[in-house]
Amino acid sequence: MTDQDTSEETNAQEMMTLVQKSMHDFHESMRLREELSLRIGKRTTQIIRFSMLSMLLLGVAMFYLIYTLTSNMNAITDRMIQMSTDMQAMNHQFKLVVENMAYMRSSIDNMEGYIQTMPQMASSVNRMGDNFPDLISHMSNITNHMGNMDTNMSMMSQDMANMSQQFTHLNHSVGVMGYNVNHLARPMKMMPFP
Repeated sequence: MTDQDTSEETNAQEMMTLVQKSMHDFHESMRLREELSLRIGKRTTQIIRFSMLSMLLLGVAMFYLIYTLTSNMNAITDRMIQMSTDMQAMNHQFKLVVENMAYMRSSIDNMEGYIQTMPQMASSVNRMGDNFPDLISHMSNITNHMGNMDTNMSMMSQDMANMSQQFTHLNHSVGVMGYNVNHLARPMKMMPFP
């Protein structure tokens, strides 16, 4: 055997050792890869199971919430209608409050004008108070004059009664005069005067 054969044999052995080592490393890598894949698969399965359980629990919770919402929808609708009615009533009350506030503002503005006339009214009332003694004096004079007028009216009443009596006498006298004139005129009727 020659050096070359020995060297080829050594090379072949080295190559074989290298291939065996590579195959061993490849098998080891494949085994590690398989173990890793199994661990990943187990973890993924656990995650999927946990996720499915969580989704199931969420689904049950959502179903319960939807059931509760649909079963209470009429009550919620009635309460919302009642709230709407109450809000409309409140809106109407707010409008009334605004109108009353405007009326109050107008009244306050008017009151300001009235208050400005208060000093003039106080002055007029004071002057009226000053004039009361004169007014009382004049009323007393009027009362006296009314008494005098009452006396004069009774005297006039008596005078009117006297005049009425005198007119009665005058009527009687005129009647007697008419009788006398007729009596005196009787002989004149017999005379032929045109």
